[in-house]
Amino acid sequence: MIKTNENQITFGGTVGKDLTIKEGNNGKKPFAFTSVVQTTFWPKPNGETGFNERSTWMNIKFNDKLLNKINQHGGLWKGDEIVIKGQLVQRKFGDEGHILTEIQVDSILSHLPIAVRKLAKEAGINQSAQPVNTHSAQQNHQSAPQYNQQNAPQYNQQNAPQYNQQNAPQYN
Repeated sequence: MIKTNENQITFGGTVGKDLTIKEGNNGKKPFAFTSVVQTTFWPKPNGETGFNERSTWMNIKFNDKLLNKINQHGGLWKGDEIVIKGQLVQRKFGDEGHILTEIQVDSILSHLPIAVRKLAKEAGINQSAQPVNTHSAQQNHQSAPQYNQQNAPQYNQQNAPQYNQQNAPQYN
């Protein structure tokens, strides 16, 4: 028999704005939400050069338990990359009763802060996720830099990212 009552989604992308924290109505527990964009690329048809692009935006919502975990790991900021697992839910909002579809997050599968991405890019170990033209990629493959331990970036505390606690979200 086919299970028709399944509601699980895994969604990943780039956080579009800093996490917004709200107090629950009537003394309920706080929650937080933000939006995530997932950009997909595919080759243009009929031998055209370049790629088509589609961006899918999704609102995601965190309960109070996940807020504590997010706070322990430095927050969730615009530009961070995140992969989450949860369920699609709908709720009404506004005076007109508009319906909003969002993901109620059950777990965070991965989180890469923008500060870490920037440090990796500066060190030359982070390449763009955008596609490259396969024809020119084959030509450039021969001249691609070779990674070796001698050229690996060295981590030290002085180069570590500094987080501004003043701007960090507060979870009460």
